[in-house]
Amino acid sequence: MNRKITDFRLDVEKEAANLYLIVIMASLFWAGIPALVPLAFINILSRYIINRNLLQNHSTRVAGLGESFSGFTLILLPAILILFPMIDEWMLIANSYIYPYGSFSFKLTFLTGYISELDL
Repeated sequence: MNRKITDFRLDVEKEAANLYLIVIMASLFWAGIPALVPLAFINILSRYIINRNLLQNHSTRVAGLGESFSGFTLILLPAILILFPMIDEWMLIANSYIYPYGSFSFKLTFLTGYISELDL
């Protein structure tokens, strides 16, 4: 059992994929389900605390970290925070049951012609 604890190595690619999944899902649906924001925050914070504790106490090294890994994150997260709120607003306003037509005039004109639902 001690060998399992002392030989622990953090799988950075798996943890990063989980982080990206939580951030993307929370930011994509936070306009319709505001409870996702605190749930995502709690999830990310608990992962950070647990991974930091495991790394400081039991891990010998972290493989998989590099400049290209950090560069991808620095490009992906700001793009998510800029693009996904626009998609959120479009999803809410495009539904006529939630907001009647004419009450809001939010359109993603740069997608007209590519997505058939926008060609109204």
